[in-house]
Amino acid sequence: MLLKQLHEPFLLKKGFTRISSCDKFNSMGTCYALSPTLGNGYYWIYSHKDLFSIVIHDFYFHEDFYFENELPEYLSISYYESVSGEEINPYHRLNAGCVKSYWWSVDKYQAVFHKNIPIKSIGIEFTPKYCDNYLAQKYSDNYINPRNALLEINETTDFPEMVLLLHQLKNYRGTGMSAQLFYEAKAAEAIALIVTRQKNKKRNSLYMFLKWILNILKMLFLTSMTTMLII
Repeated sequence: MLLKQLHEPFLLKKGFTRISSCDKFNSMGTCYALSPTLGNGYYWIYSHKDLFSIVIHDFYFHEDFYFENELPEYLSISYYESVSGEEINPYHRLNAGCVKSYWWSVDKYQAVFHKNIPIKSIGIEFTPKYCDNYLAQKYSDNYINPRNALLEINETTDFPEMVLLLHQLKNYRGTGMSAQLFYEAKAAEAIALIVTRQKNKKRNSLYMFLKWILNILKMLFLTSMTTMLII
């Protein structure tokens, strides 16, 4: 579903061609090659039912490329190894060397990618069904909706655990049942890292708040003692 609805129609329309194999990526996924007249490189996708997709970008354009596509609702977490461009409406500069989260809930995505700069990224895209239904049914009473936790990340250069996980996805070459299990496990692990990060952030915020309160109480106590000694 994700492959047909979200990726393939746009890719075929914009100069990519579906190819049977590519040595750079796992054969379990679907690979598209960019037309040499537009640039060079590949777009690789592994989709698991209508729950999640793993996407790898590794291409560049000869000229600045305007990207506009109507997108269904989905959530994603990606690491950009290389990129140069801007998202439009709302404006946001695309930065390399960072982990970025998205929640696409608008109809149209627009961006400009600069020419001759490689677009290299690794990401996982989750459908609302995965976040709202699949996880809720599987984990029942322990379920925590990961949307808010994912959105809190926004853009960061301090998430090494996620960078490691995404690179493991990129480098994996297993096939068959073992590959399916690996990708399912990594998608779940990514959610676990996202939720854990939010919990730790809240815990650290509480610790800093309590520390601030204690410092104020300490200052008040010392002030009171000083006043008593003067009297």
